[in-house]
Formats: sequence, structure tokens, C-alpha cells
Amino acid sequence: MARGRRRDSLDEAHVEFVGMLHEARRALASALAARLGEVDVAVACAEVAELEQRADAAEIRLRRRLLVHATVHGAGDIPACLTYMSIGKDAERITDLALGLCRIAERAGRPSTPVREDLASLGRTVLSVLDDVPGVIEAENADAARALIKQARAAQEACSARLDDVIRGESGDAVPNAAQAGDATGGWSRPPEQPVALALTYRHLGRVAANALNIVSSVVVPLDRLDYPESQD
Repeated sequence: MARGRRRDSLDEAHVEFVGMLHEARRALASALAARLGEVDVAVACAEVAELEQRADAAEIRLRRRLLVHATVHGAGDIPACLTYMSIGKDAERITDLALGLCRIAERAGRPSTPVREDLASLGRTVLSVLDDVPGVIEAENADAARALIKQARAAQEACSARLDDVIRGESGDAVPNAAQAGDATGGWSRPPEQPVALALTYRHLGRVAANALNIVSSVVVPLDRLDYPESQD
């Protein structure tokens, strides 16, 4: 996403967007803590619900800023404006997914220890990706963006592999060494407890990683290929 010579109103949109990213990361951290049984679920979910409402309001403000900017400054900045609208939706979506994890936590409770450790490991990986997204976006560093895209894709694939295991009935409360090492392959030894809740948790985490990938892809691909960085390989 070539912001180039940003004018003041586009600077303001950028600041709004980065704020959305930070709050999305905070929401996911709180939601994961609730899902893993590390904090009071009611307190954490109330915080995430408030953050989700703030994300909705921030997205509306972001769109308004961008529409005004495009109207005043014309066609030259339209690609940047459309890009911010797209990745702003991704940031808002991460907060939505965090709230979804809270709803799972409210109904399913704390998972068994080995599964909890696997979820915690994947959660740390996804949070680490979100930690790096604002800096990569700000610097517009293509090499750093491509490296982060690989990390996000690996996290997404790991979550997808766990989800497949649950669907096939191969998961359970014994996590294999490969999974502990971050390998995206392999199943578990016994049928899982609360398989629907577990599958939804992996699905939500995978979607967060996908949204982070979409955001970072804005650094390395033109607007028409946004969300599809592999087309540049």
C-alpha cells in the first residue's frame, strides 16, 4: 500500500486504523485468556464486548474520513482510501472473532490440560503476528511484510490442521510431539472433549491469522490483488 505523500486527513485515517489494530490485539489476548480459563470469563468478555463496540465505531469513523478525503483530494488517493477501507474491515473482524471466542468460553469452560496447552501455543503465535503488524504497515517494508505473511499463513494452516483433526474425530486430550513443536500435521490420540467448542476455537484463531495476513498483504500487492499475496510469488 503506497501511502506516499499522505495529506493530513489520510494521516488521521492511518492513526485511526493503527488504533484499531492495537485494540484488536488487546481483544484477542483477553478472549484467549478467557477461553483458556486464565481469567474471570465474565470480566474478560465484558471487556471484549466493549472493545468490539469501539471497533465498530472506529470503522465508521475510518470510512467517513476516507470518503471525505477522496471527495476533497480526488482520484490520486483513491487506491489508498480503498485499501484502508478493506484492511479496516479486517481489523474490525479480528475484534468480532475475539468476541466469538468469548462466547465459546462462556458456554464451554476451560479445556483439558493438553488441549489447553496446544491452544495457548497457537494463541501466542497469532498474538505475535498481531504484535508485528502495525510496525510492518508503518514501515511499508516489503521484505518484513513477506516474512510476516509466511508466519501468519503457517499459523492459519496449523489451526486448519487441528480443525481437520477434530472433524475427523482424531483429536483428543493427548497432544502429539509434532503439534507441540508447531507442526501443522498430525492428530491426537483420543476423541476430544467438547469437539464443537474446540473446532470453533481453532476456526476462530485461524480466521484471525487470515485477517492479519490480509492486512499485511497490503504492503506488497496492489489493490486488485489485496488478500491474495501468493499471486505475487
